[in-house]
Amino acid sequence: MTELGEVSIAQEGGATIATLRGEVDLSNARAIGKRIVHAIPNHASGLVVDLSELRYLDSAGIRLLFDLARRLERRQLGLASVVPRGSLVREILEIAGGAERLRFVEERAEGLRRVAASEGPSG
Repeated sequence: MTELGEVSIAQEGGATIATLRGEVDLSNARAIGKRIVHAIPNHASGLVVDLSELRYLDSAGIRLLFDLARRLERRQLGLASVVPRGSLVREILEIAGGAERLRFVEERAEGLRRVAASEGPSG
């Protein structure tokens, strides 16, 4: 990963939380994606991707998020994306059609509740 973007991983309430900070672009999206995928244990209820500290996201970052959603659907794991209203990242993802697929929430606690209540890809 470049210094532009970073990801931190935590486990809470059976879910994996990936917090992305800075910028996610072609130079670091693949490494960030690998780090997240390898951090999700088989027994996890799902993934909360916290994008609230993300300043920039290009097409490689968008592809990363959609790929994560697809992987989680295949594993029947829940997903929630913390994306504050009014943020540039939210606008970009809404234009890309990500609101339903990435399951936007306003706060991390809401994401954890959604993932815990999830019963697979439609949950």
